[in-house]
This record gives sequence, C-alpha cells and structure tokens, in this order.
Amino acid sequence: DHDFDWAVIEPSSYRSIVQLAGRVRRHRAGEISTPNISLMQHNLRGVIKAHQPELPVFLRPGFETEELSLHSHDMKALVNEEGLLQKLDAVPRIKMEGKHSAEQFRKLKEAASLAELEHASIWRLVANYRSNAPDEQKGPSKFQGYLRESWWLTGLPQTFFKFRRSPESLKVYLTYLPEQEDVVFCEKNDDGWPVARQIPLGISVEPLTKQASQRLWLTRNYRQLIENIAEDEETSLRRISLRYGELSFRYKEGCSYVYNDQLGLVKK
Repeated sequence: DHDFDWAVIEPSSYRSIVQLAGRVRRHRAGEISTPNISLMQHNLRGVIKAHQPELPVFLRPGFETEELSLHSHDMKALVNEEGLLQKLDAVPRIKMEGKHSAEQFRKLKEAASLAELEHASIWRLVANYRSNAPDEQKGPSKFQGYLRESWWLTGLPQTFFKFRRSPESLKVYLTYLPEQEDVVFCEKNDDGWPVARQIPLGISVEPLTKQASQRLWLTRNYRQLIENIAEDEETSLRRISLRYGELSFRYKEGCSYVYNDQLGLVKK
C-alpha cells in the first residue's frame, strides 16, 4: 500500500501512468497547490532506439508491437498535455475519444495516442471475433474460447498461459538456527525443516564499510527485527525467520553471491 509525496514517471503505457499516479498522496485528505507528478517526454528505450524510430519502444510493459505501433514516441504527441495538467485519471482508458468501429480497430496499424493504442489492443484481445472465422477464437488462450467452451470451469488456462513469464528461481530463507546461534541461508526439506545451504550456494555475508553505513537514511537489522516479532508473538526465532526471511533469486551454479541487510542479495 505504497504512498508517495511525489513521482517521476517513465512512460510505458497509459494504464501504468494512471497506476503510479494512484500511489501519490494515496488516501490523503486535502488539496495540493503545486504539481507533484512529472511525466518524462521519452522513455529510456525510446532514447536508445531514437535512430530506429520504426521499432516499438512502449512495450514490456506496454502495448506497442510491430503490427500495431504508435505514430510518434514523443509523449507530447501521445497524450493530451493540457488535460493532464488539470487531472490525471483513468477516464481516457475507460472511454475512447470519438467513435471507432470494429473494422477501424481491425485495420488500425498506427495509433495516434497511447490511449488509442491500448483501446485497440484490448479490443483485438477480447472482442476481435468474426462469425465467419470461428476457429480463430477457440481454445483457452482466446477470450471467446474461454467463455464459449468449458475452460472457465477449470484452472488450466492459467497453467497453459501464465500471466508473467517468470524465470526459474531458487527460494531460500534467512533462518535463525539455534545450534549456530546465528541466521544463515537455508532451504526447506520435504518436511518443511530448514537445511543450511549458505556455503553450498556460494553466499557470503559482508557488512558495509563505515563510510557507506554513514550514508544510509534507513538502517535495517534483520536479526533485531525477528527478535522483536518473536518476543511479541511469544514464539521461536526460527519460526519467525522462516515466515519473514523468504528470498527468491535466479541461482546459477558456480556463481558467488553477497548478502547485506541493507542492500539485499547480489551476484558477485
């Protein structure tokens, strides 16, 4: 439930802009007198690919593809700048300006704005079905196939077509082991008990230098945190650390890793 005083947004999609704007002064009362959100004119990919303007840059996250692109990658040409100065909300993503027929959306190759790009993309995903081509909308990956067949009765579509393509990760737990009187990285065995794996996984714990420690604006002491929680809940340090010490990362055999309470786990 993040709540920020202000935000600088690198654009990727209109919905992501709206989502981040909703995190600024979230649930707060009172009005503001000065702007508190800055929207960048270009995103990083757009700057890097500026010499190749035909390539999509509002993607991952974003809706731009080679089949459905934007006429410009300059935000001044993709959003209503005057409208955003008055309010930043989801209305452009809910209600499309002007009338667009199904045939217009089907033939659209180049969108005039971020909002039009997303309306066309969502239309093609959920509403682009034709009675003379029913085979195009069969199966669990198609919206109409999901509704008209019996896929909605199962959990198979979510298995076949995952929401995110997440890489394989290793799950470890920064666990307090009484026999070592310290916290170490462990994996759980089949019975759910922690097994020390810090050395085999090539993880070393290294403190920050004195100079680096002085530059911290927020200091975290994991051992002290789990001790406080264990005392409040009147339970063991091991149980608390197995609950709150979970960490997932992309493990590669032969690599070395460094952990620090302030900076987390990084690959050497």
